[in-house]
Amino acid sequence: RNSRDRLQKSVRNYYSYLWNSRKGLDEVELLEDLPEYLRTELIFEVNKEIIEAVSFFKRCESAFIEKLVVKLKPRVCLPNTYVVRKGDIGKEMYFISKGSVNVVNDEGVAIFTIKEGSFFGEIALLFNQRRTANVRAAAFCDLFVLTKDDFDEVLKDFPNEGQIMREEAEKRQSDLRAKEEQTARALALSHTHSELSASADHRELEEEEDEEEEELEEEDEGDEGDDEHAESSAAAAAAPST
Repeated sequence: RNSRDRLQKSVRNYYSYLWNSRKGLDEVELLEDLPEYLRTELIFEVNKEIIEAVSFFKRCESAFIEKLVVKLKPRVCLPNTYVVRKGDIGKEMYFISKGSVNVVNDEGVAIFTIKEGSFFGEIALLFNQRRTANVRAAAFCDLFVLTKDDFDEVLKDFPNEGQIMREEAEKRQSDLRAKEEQTARALALSHTHSELSASADHRELEEEEDEEEEELEEEDEGDEGDDEHAESSAAAAAAPST
C-alpha cells in the first residue's frame, strides 16, 4: 500500500511539473514535425542558454555543436531519484538545463554538486567502462540526454572535440577520486570523534557510578557506626549500678 501511494505521488509530481514548466507540450513531437533546417535552428535557439553555459562548448567548433545539439533529447528527473548508479553500463550522458544533481557515495552521502550548465556521465561513454559514481537529482531537473550511439556518431567527424572531452573527463575522474577520498577521510574522522566521545561519556558514567558507590559505602559505614554506638549506649544504660 505505501509503495503504491509513493508511486502514485511520484507520477502526479512528474506530470504536475511537466504541466507547470511546459504547459503539457511534447517538445520531441513538435520538433519532429519540422523540416531539418528549421528544427536545427529552433533547437539552437531553445538551447542557447545551456550551450553558452557549458564551458566545454566554448572550446569546440560550431559545426560540432550543431551536430551535437540536434541529438539531444529532453528528460525530467524527480527530486532524490538516481539518474545513474555506480557500476551500471553507461549508455547516455547528460547536460543540465535546469536544477542540479549530487554525486553521492555508496552510503548516499553527497560528495559534491553538479549545477546548471554542466554535464555528467561522459566518462562511461568515452572510455567504454561502467559508471564510476552515483548521481542523484537534488531537485526537479531538466536534462538533455545524449545517447552513446549518437555520441559516437558525432565524434567520428570531430576527433579534436573528442580529445578535448576526454581530457576534461580524465580531469573530472581525478577530481571525483580526490573528493571521494576527502569525504571518506572526513567520515572516518567524524566516526573516530564519535567513538572517542562515546568512550569519554562511558568513562564519565563509570566514574559517576563509582563515586555513587563510594558514597553509599560511606553512608553504610556511618550507619553501622551509629548502630554500634547506640547499642553500646543501651548496654551501658541497662547495666546495674554499684
